[in-house]
Amino acid sequence: MSEILVTGATGNVGRQVVVQLLATGIPVRTLTRHPESARLPEGVTVAGGDLPDPDSLEGALKGVSAVFLIWPFLTTEGAPGVLEVAARHVRRIVHLSSSGVDDDAERQTDPINQPHADMERLVEGSGLGWTVLRSNTIASNARGWADQIRATHVVRGPGIAATAVVHEHDVAAVAVHALTD
Repeated sequence: MSEILVTGATGNVGRQVVVQLLATGIPVRTLTRHPESARLPEGVTVAGGDLPDPDSLEGALKGVSAVFLIWPFLTTEGAPGVLEVAARHVRRIVHLSSSGVDDDAERQTDPINQPHADMERLVEGSGLGWTVLRSNTIASNARGWADQIRATHVVRGPGIAATAVVHEHDVAAVAVHALTD
């Protein structure tokens, strides 16, 4: 199998995707704005590039068969260009989205879910094979709740129902399966 490109590889889920792909013997390439400071596992090819600049992705995508895509922005501005460049090189995209996306809503009620919904539509319309992973709250987000937990022993947020969190290792395992099977 040719290399798989992982975006967000220095983050919690992306790093797990990298580690798990390497464990299966699949060659991994990562995209990062700062290759010299990425600190990724040995055996990973680190490519420089920046999602907001689609032209910077050409080199990272050459010879790649699939992309794990984390879209870290609050709008999809620039995403069509990224998907256009990807479509010239890869066959498949696995995109990490949110379980909060409501397929039946024209506009999402939660502003955080709107860019996820917009990105899903773009990925689905890209002409590539695609999988959208709608993850629930990822366990590593708990670090951001520390002060609230210390003060109140409860995590509260607007419109958030009580729910279990999912570990980034498990999200990555599903992503790896979608990327490779």
